Amino acid sequence: PDMVVELSNTDRWDAKPDKYRWMLSVQGAFPETGVSNPSLGLMFGRVKNIGWYVKGVYRPWESTEDDGTDDWKNDWLTGKDDRSFWAATGGVIVRLGCPIHLYAGLGYAERQIAWETADGKWHKVESYSNEENPSYTGVAYDAGVMLRVGRLTLNAGTMMISGEYDDFFVGNFGIGYIF
Repeated sequence: PDMVVELSNTDRWDAKPDKYRWMLSVQGAFPETGVSNPSLGLMFGRVKNIGWYVKGVYRPWESTEDDGTDDWKNDWLTGKDDRSFWAATGGVIVRLGCPIHLYAGLGYAERQIAWETADGKWHKVESYSNEENPSYTGVAYDAGVMLRVGRLTLNAGTMMISGEYDDFFVGNFGIGYIF
């Protein structure tokens, strides 16, 4: 007779996180070359209401045979190119509601392009102000949204890289686990 049962109306949006949790997520970064050449990496962090993360993505390329001269520029090119991309960023994660988090951070990114000559050698292409797809290096601004479903996380965002001549955007997607 002394028992009181109190019901409360809560849903996933209202649920408060009970403690800080570790997060590990597999990442794919897609520079403007499209989905055929993704950079792969990891996002690692700690989340609750406010947390932190570090993220790194990398895609290697063919080894180049540059000898420091521009002699290869007079050779015939096959039309094939190969692109490497890497980025390292870190920042803050903020919970908007129980399943929705935003993340934003800073870091550094670099993309290099190599062209293949008719003799099968690869040569690095330096940045030019009017080049359609230049190599670039610069500060990377990272921002995105993360959806948390139970222990599973899905995230999507973009990195803006401030290059020497222009700004470049790289799409970023990931799937991870909270433990």
